[in-house]
Amino acid sequence: MKTIELQSGIPVLALNELDTVPAATTVCFFSLSPEDETRNAAQHLRQQQKSNPLIIVPSNKFGQRMAQTFADEWQRTGGGTVLQQSFGSLGTLKSSINRGVGIRMTGTPVLPTENAPLPLDSQSLPSTDGAIDSVYIIATSDELTLIKPMIDMAISTKKRPPIYVSSRSNQGGTGPDFRMEMDGIQFSDIPLMTGANLPLMQKASSKFANDYSLMRLYAMGIDAWSLANNYNDLTKGTLRFNGISGSLRVEDNCTIYRQLPWMQFKQGKIEPVEQ
Repeated sequence: MKTIELQSGIPVLALNELDTVPAATTVCFFSLSPEDETRNAAQHLRQQQKSNPLIIVPSNKFGQRMAQTFADEWQRTGGGTVLQQSFGSLGTLKSSINRGVGIRMTGTPVLPTENAPLPLDSQSLPSTDGAIDSVYIIATSDELTLIKPMIDMAISTKKRPPIYVSSRSNQGGTGPDFRMEMDGIQFSDIPLMTGANLPLMQKASSKFANDYSLMRLYAMGIDAWSLANNYNDLTKGTLRFNGISGSLRVEDNCTIYRQLPWMQFKQGKIEPVEQ
């Protein structure tokens, strides 16, 4: 992002993070960045005593960035090597499942972003001898409906490690059949989307025709208003509150960090995960 032109001393709440900050300008940063959610996922798996995660991401720059972010946070908190696999388009996934290609619990170590991971059906992936104890997937709901059965094809349900997914999988239009199929999977999302405030969620859903992207921006706007109205506490680093986009706290450089709740698909319902 390009440097913004601001007069020095003007308080600013940026709804994104800037690469460079003008000197002598008071700027605080608040965003719904996927990097924050991915770091949160790494922390959640560590809290659940997992030690050998496999991350499955799209085979593009976004996926590589998320894999790198996860691995960096995993290792920052004391974890070891993170393994990864990548997937292509929906058409590619459908072709793989039609050919009986499952997703084995193997992968390649997360490398610097300039090195692309191997595809899902590569026969050259090194085996981890069953060491994988958790799988984190960044995929849309349509992609997840193909990825999960591909995992089930390669490993029995009893031996399958717990599966965790990002908020990209929690999208409008998924009904009880989807929730039943995803039984046991944990996912993170902002409180508005998990039903923490059901009347507000219903209002937002009606207002934005169940467009989850707009509903998430709506949540961000509400929390941004609260942050802006408490700007002095924000710049002092003392502001903390439970917003509808997450549990918010201020970290270094006046950056607002979001802690997301974790939910679980259970017998066709969505329930909170006990921390």
